Parts: sequence; C-alpha cells; structure tokens
Amino acid sequence: MSRAIRGICAVGWVLFILAGCNSAGTFSLLAWQSPANGGERVVAGSVESVSQSTQATLRELGLAAVVNNQGGVVTISSTSPTGARFDVVLSQEKTKDGERTRVRLKWDGASDDQTGTHLFSRLEFQSGH
Repeated sequence: MSRAIRGICAVGWVLFILAGCNSAGTFSLLAWQSPANGGERVVAGSVESVSQSTQATLRELGLAAVVNNQGGVVTISSTSPTGARFDVVLSQEKTKDGERTRVRLKWDGASDDQTGTHLFSRLEFQSGH
C-alpha cells in the first residue's frame, strides 16, 4: 500500500514540474489555507475577471451570487447547499509579474468545507496555475 502512495506522490510531483510552476510557493495548492479557516488564495488576473469567473463558478455550483463593489474591493455573497452563508472577498494585488487578485473566503458562522474546496479548486483551475 505504501508503495502505491509513493507512486501517486511521484506522479504528482511530475505533474507539478510539467505544469511550469517555478517553485512550490507559486503552486498554490501547496500554499493555500484550508477554506474552512477563511482560506485565502492569490490568482492571476484582474479583480474584474476573477469576479466574473467567481460568479460563473457559483452559478455552475447552483449557488446565487450577490455582488457588491466598494472602492476596488469586490464582495460576492452566497449561501452553500447546506445553508452556510459566506462572502468571497476579492482585492487587487499588483506584482512585478502583472495583476493578481487576492481571494478570501469568509464564512458567516459555520463553514461548509466541501463548497469552499470546490470553489477554490475551480478558481485555481481557471487562473491557469
């Protein structure tokens, strides 16, 4: 059994290297916090484009999205299938490599780990990291 696990890990590292990421720090899956703990990610793209993709992702998950834009910070409010309320907070972060968006998940009370994981997985996939 441990041999199979080592094989899976080896394949994972090969995929990691082939993905073109230059360090473990930029491979966001390794650096992200758990969504249940108010997870935070940084993804490639402007706040506007990440906001649109976040709204589309929420719709794909069958969730409503209420958008509020105040001073360049976009807050998208929604409710998970289990009834847990949450906000996705998007803020701009300029780097030498271009525009990025910090994505923070804030739960209002109890969290829904499955919804948080699905949301961040899809956003990560869409950002191309």
